[in-house]
Amino acid sequence: VKLAQPELNADTSLIHAIQAVDFKEPRTTPTKLARQSQAEDTEIDGDEPEDTDGGAPDESVAFTFASGKAGTAFGLALHRVMEQSDLISVSEADGIAVSTALRVDATEVLTLARAALATPPVQRAALAPDGLREAYLGIQRDGICLEGILDLVFRNADGTVEVVDYKSDRVQTYDEAMSKMDNGYRHQGLAYAELVESSLGVRPKHVWFIFLRAAPVAVIDALT
Repeated sequence: VKLAQPELNADTSLIHAIQAVDFKEPRTTPTKLARQSQAEDTEIDGDEPEDTDGGAPDESVAFTFASGKAGTAFGLALHRVMEQSDLISVSEADGIAVSTALRVDATEVLTLARAALATPPVQRAALAPDGLREAYLGIQRDGICLEGILDLVFRNADGTVEVVDYKSDRVQTYDEAMSKMDNGYRHQGLAYAELVESSLGVRPKHVWFIFLRAAPVAVIDALT
């Protein structure tokens, strides 16, 4: 079973109608929804398209991401390595190249990427018959465009769908990760579920937030 693909429509009237609409505003993302609900002392890791061109934070670094994700240099490097991975292993050469370009610690990036591969959701994704990585999804509800880039969406053999979001927040314990879930990230996860259900026609069974800097790695379902 494949994830939903767009159907071609020969009717051009819809195209003209879309061209007449300004989709720049109002718009929001799952990250922005999380920030609106967060406690003042909680930092929210931004993984969605922001008002940037998606390039490297240092203009002297000639390294860009086609997905247009915004975030810290370390987070960008980690996500890029996971995007290039086959979900079974990561390439040390790719990890070093990406980390060097973004001027971050290659050893830590590779360590966390390999930790992500060892988590049950990612191991299921590696065996899944169908999946998407760095998937841009957008819907319009009540005059507002909700859009986001999802790290990983996959459909299991039994038809259930799961979402994975990699987090590089500097948290050390499960309790710290759970505090972040309760102070914003759970809203982000619910928004991901809405995007998947509206775009692909099935509500995800789980939306996993994987906090890779916690010891041990914290894997939390935003839908529970």
